[in-house]
Amino acid sequence: DHPPKPCPLCRTGAILMSLSMLAAGIKPSARTLTGLTFAIGRMEGGTDIQSAFATLDFLRQHNIPSDRVFYTSLLHACATAKGGADLDSAHSIIFIMESDGLQPDLQTYNELLAACAWAKGGGQPEQAEAVMVRVGRDALNPDIRSYNLLLEAYARRPKGVGNADSAMGVLQRMEVAGVQVRCKYALEPPHASRCCLTSSTAADRKDV
Repeated sequence: DHPPKPCPLCRTGAILMSLSMLAAGIKPSARTLTGLTFAIGRMEGGTDIQSAFATLDFLRQHNIPSDRVFYTSLLHACATAKGGADLDSAHSIIFIMESDGLQPDLQTYNELLAACAWAKGGGQPEQAEAVMVRVGRDALNPDIRSYNLLLEAYARRPKGVGNADSAMGVLQRMEVAGVQVRCKYALEPPHASRCCLTSSTAADRKDV
């Protein structure tokens, strides 16, 4: 199971708890560091990537066994970085994770898709499509969030040339896969499927 989104008080509490553990000479577990990383990733104004990666450095320096959820929390931190998602760091996290013998699951890939959608300088749909190929290769089924993030990558792509046709293709793939298209989605309410499709079409019109 993956940890729930913490409230602002939980973020502060997680940081203080971890600092107290270190001061007391108590070695945190991977799950403790996961909670801290998720807390960092929920900070107002975006994630401080250096703070997030400090948890990875601590884990490796102290030989703490890692797990998939920990790396997923780091990917979330990359996706929510200040000034735009740090896509290069997100790809490096996948490499490190697989080097540790851990296989990404759908939530892990969704965080990588989020980094593609929210990348600095605009959406990166080509990289998002490559992630979707990996999802299929690993015998995983993309969910509504996967497709919404792919559509958002097209909607946010600079200049948007060809976005409308590509977005329509994604919509068709969703229907073939049996994924219901809906305008209200809990995780990305402003960027649900048809909203992203509309944004992609508008981006094309601006460039005509």
